[in-house]
Amino acid sequence: MHVRMLGPLELRDDDGRPVEIGGSRLRALLIRLALHPDAIVTVEALIDGLWGEEPPSGALNALQSLVSRLRRALPSGSPGAGGPALIQSHPAGYRLAVAPDHVDAYRFERLAARGRAALAAGEYAEAAAVLRTAEDLWRGPALADALDAPFAEVAAARLAALRLSATEDRLEADLACGRHADALAELERLAATHPLRERLQGQAMRALYAVGRQADALATYERVRAALADELGVDPGAELADLHLAMLRQDPKLLPASVSGAGGSNGSSPGAVGGGGAEAGSDSDPGSDGSAREQARTNLRVPLTSFVGRDAELRSLGKLITEERLVTVVGSGGAGKTRLALELAARTTPRPAEETWFVELAAIAEPGEVPQAVLSTLGVRDLALLASSQLTGQQLESVPVRDPVTVLVEAFRAKQILLILDNCEHLVDAAAALVDRLLGACPGLRVLATSREQLGVPGERLYPIPPLGLPPEPEVAEPDPVAGALAYPAVRLFADRAVAVRPEFEVTPDTLGSVVEICRRLDGIPLAIELAAARLRSLSVGQIAARLDDRFRLLTAGRRTVLARHQTLRAVVEWSWDLLDEPERILLRRLAVFHGGATLEFAELICADDVDCAGDGADAAAEASVGVAGGDLPREAVLDVLAALVDKSLVDAVLDRRHGDGGGAGGAGGAGGAGGAGGAGGAGGAGGASGASGASGDGGEVRYRLLETVRAYGLERLTEAGESQAMHAAHAQCFARLVEEGVPYLRGGGQVEWMARLRSEHDNVLAAMRTAVDSGNADFAVRLVTGFSWFWFLEGHRAAATNWTRAALAVPGEAPPGPRALLLMLAGFGYLATGEPDACKRSLQEALALVDAPGSRIRDEFPELGLLESMALTFEGDGEAGRRRLEAVFPALRPWGQGMAKLFLGNIEDNAGDTEAAEAHLRSALDRFTELGDRWGRASALRSLAGLWGRAGGHARALGAREEALALLRELGSDADLPIALTQIAGDRARSGDLAGARADLGRARALVDAGQTPELAVWVRLGEAEFAARSGDLVEARRQADLARAELAGHGPMPLPMKIVITAGLGLVLAAAGEVGAAAEVLEGARGFAATGHDRPMRAMVVHALAAVAYRSDDPSRAALLLGVAEAVRGGPDRSGDDPGRTAEGVRSLLGPEAYDAAYARGAGMSEEEIVELIGPEESPS
Repeated sequence: MHVRMLGPLELRDDDGRPVEIGGSRLRALLIRLALHPDAIVTVEALIDGLWGEEPPSGALNALQSLVSRLRRALPSGSPGAGGPALIQSHPAGYRLAVAPDHVDAYRFERLAARGRAALAAGEYAEAAAVLRTAEDLWRGPALADALDAPFAEVAAARLAALRLSATEDRLEADLACGRHADALAELERLAATHPLRERLQGQAMRALYAVGRQADALATYERVRAALADELGVDPGAELADLHLAMLRQDPKLLPASVSGAGGSNGSSPGAVGGGGAEAGSDSDPGSDGSAREQARTNLRVPLTSFVGRDAELRSLGKLITEERLVTVVGSGGAGKTRLALELAARTTPRPAEETWFVELAAIAEPGEVPQAVLSTLGVRDLALLASSQLTGQQLESVPVRDPVTVLVEAFRAKQILLILDNCEHLVDAAAALVDRLLGACPGLRVLATSREQLGVPGERLYPIPPLGLPPEPEVAEPDPVAGALAYPAVRLFADRAVAVRPEFEVTPDTLGSVVEICRRLDGIPLAIELAAARLRSLSVGQIAARLDDRFRLLTAGRRTVLARHQTLRAVVEWSWDLLDEPERILLRRLAVFHGGATLEFAELICADDVDCAGDGADAAAEASVGVAGGDLPREAVLDVLAALVDKSLVDAVLDRRHGDGGGAGGAGGAGGAGGAGGAGGAGGAGGASGASGASGDGGEVRYRLLETVRAYGLERLTEAGESQAMHAAHAQCFARLVEEGVPYLRGGGQVEWMARLRSEHDNVLAAMRTAVDSGNADFAVRLVTGFSWFWFLEGHRAAATNWTRAALAVPGEAPPGPRALLLMLAGFGYLATGEPDACKRSLQEALALVDAPGSRIRDEFPELGLLESMALTFEGDGEAGRRRLEAVFPALRPWGQGMAKLFLGNIEDNAGDTEAAEAHLRSALDRFTELGDRWGRASALRSLAGLWGRAGGHARALGAREEALALLRELGSDADLPIALTQIAGDRARSGDLAGARADLGRARALVDAGQTPELAVWVRLGEAEFAARSGDLVEARRQADLARAELAGHGPMPLPMKIVITAGLGLVLAAAGEVGAAAEVLEGARGFAATGHDRPMRAMVVHALAAVAYRSDDPSRAALLLGVAEAVRGGPDRSGDDPGRTAEGVRSLLGPEAYDAAYARGAGMSEEEIVELIGPEESPS
């Protein structure tokens, strides 16, 4: 049967007899099926297409009735059509079993594509003939008998647009053949009908110019320019503007060339400016002057923009294509696959007699047209494929057609060819079949394909194209930050494209931050960066960065000449989305709730239809179930769907080597709720998340990540699907369970593995916190933040811990008193670290009010809370009360808590000056942490012991302990304390005489700080460098480093008081040793109150010793000796540390003589606390 619907519906059977179909609904049904001949149209699509948004109550029965009536009205199909019935049933819908070419709309599209391909290949006479045949199929408006049906408006508009494009293509071919006069009347009519269609206007201008009506051609341009400005506010495109300029210059190329047989021959094209054509010689006369195409061995175009970066990719891809016969460049939309392939081809020296051809498949809609597109690009002609370029349209239809793949094989078999197939993803099956056939039959053929998905052909080598390189985050300190950033291709590309739209633009220190932010947030994707740079015509770089949260509305300024799917950021993503099936779309949108990627296990746990991540006691648990079992994405299907998304370059699969064996995941039940500084309390076993723990056997685990742009698009789709709230709740609950499960492992042998694991999931945990806070669930927020606080402490994320602690406590509503009390304690210490003592006291008092409330069992449920109470008492200066609290709570503590209690007791005794008791407690703590396998606890005990031993002069012993502690911290994977640890080791080495080793350690500490890992410790490292210079005798360098340290200290935000005191005392010693006595006194002035009345005796002694150094350098040796004695009294013993680079004690003894020195020293050592306050304290000592 033959169906004609490009006009009134007309049916004819195979013998040419007309078939009448009565009833508008039956005709609409037939037309809807015929739009997809020999393909299944789903029941849902048919009901929507026939009845739209208001289907009848029995729509399925009504459809079945219509199908039955239509079957009776149609003749029986032939066996070749798939059976006796022309309308065939299928579980998913119905199929009209007719050959696609028997439907005029399909035949029109095929001929239009064939003509367009011939036009692109320079076969102008062939293109004109084929396109006329396509146009002759039209007898009136498309789908005329179904225009009232809901489906018809869009489909008819699409066909009408294709018709107009085909007409433009045919007119282009006519002009290329020199038929300007013949085409002019039609062009003038069409140009008047479509005044804003620039291609038609340009064709009309060229025809007018060629027939001598040059003034009319220029007037046409002015009309178009004015219309575009008035109606759209834009200027004509570059192609039309270039044509106008050529006319003003009277370019001779605009005049028609002398063409033999111009009425229909495939003669040479005039290569008109702005017309999109290229010169093509006659295939029948290889020796003619117009046969440049026959002589050419490539169709590669000269690029119009610079190629930025990708040097490494060019080298590796170039090597690969010389070794393999099929290489596919795969990557996300806009990643630069096409440009990389073209640049490689342009830079590669061809093999002897090798041809290079670029075939653009993006405009090809039908899989069957892929071989023809290659034929047309290469200009391959076959007499049996097309007998003569002189055939009329009717004759052309009767020419026997050979299989185009066979023709390609015959053309390629004896040649050396590099074939570039661009944009294969929407035709991947057809492209794969063609490549497989050609490579198997043509030994001299190499294929370089670009696609968002692999072809899947045997022997294929994939080349994933990465995003453009970005500056590291956090930034590395650079002498010239702008030059450093411009060394990265993403920043360089933005700068290059920015200058193209705003010539005065340059990356400066003021704009650098915004430029880098744009490049980072756009994932280094070249097309997205170019779209952002194009916005500089109307926005500043800062405004662009600020508006990236609405990136799809912002990035819409693509060039007119590129494919429509590359003109906006949304179109880039939607092109890929439209190629997905329903399970792939479901998984992609649900993956968008993850931050920083997901493991396979968590993707299965959260994204499947039967997700259930309900947590204990959280209101959000009721919302944490999405869909029901048996939906489109069951859990067992997630892996295959995820792999398909990876293959389609929408999800990145990255091996995360930080994540090792989870260490007994799911077995946390026996641990209960480990309280202490981070216990979530009462969590029990979180077995539901245990599936996420196993690591792959190759030393890591694959994480699945979305580019930020894809993630933003997925979140939009998630909202549209009505799943956003439930999916975010499920995500939050699952990661809350992971955090609670990890609490006990962070205090024992699983510490390394769980630190790595939580480090990998850090962004997801923060997202869960944001969900908890934003949803107003105080219970959930408090539990989650409390559970994660110990990880933050170990990782050194003090600011994040403080901010989230305050956010969780600010959520209105009830939270269990135990976890809330723990969090209030932690908040208090956070306030202390940021220099807010009043807020610290309020927070601690609120916590204690909960603990001491009538009937409270918090101390019984959370015995580790006693550790925090002891710390609070000690920090307030009552070390004795802190000691008593620890001794009282000690029997109730678990082994880890007892280790922490011993560590605290050691520090309390050290602060009190009892070094013997301190060492005993610290050794006990070390033994307990060693037995538990807690690396952080061992390192802390060792570092405290090293401090004791170092002050006693045991530098070798202290150095050994510090190095062992450093190894444990590195094993833990946390860089937070490494700069301090390395600086302390450098000090011990220097005091032991190993200056070279000390210099090396300081260099490593400096590298960590400069790399941005722990910038808050820069002043600590600077102090170490200043001390080293002073100890080495380089007083000029010591002064320079000390001045830098003072500046950094002044510009530093709030820091913990102990650290500030140690730095202040150290600076005073260095400045005094370097002769900067006034500066030393000024630095120490703010610490005099602490030296007089502080509760930490070793630190008080450090300040007093520094004051003695100032007195010595101020020519007051008697006061210096007195203060050295005071330092011993405060410390509780003599100083043998050798910390003083200026050797104050030796200098004073030398000046005074032994007797006078000993007398002054003894007088200071015997002073009471009141006398010490009077001697060194400010006039009004702080309380």
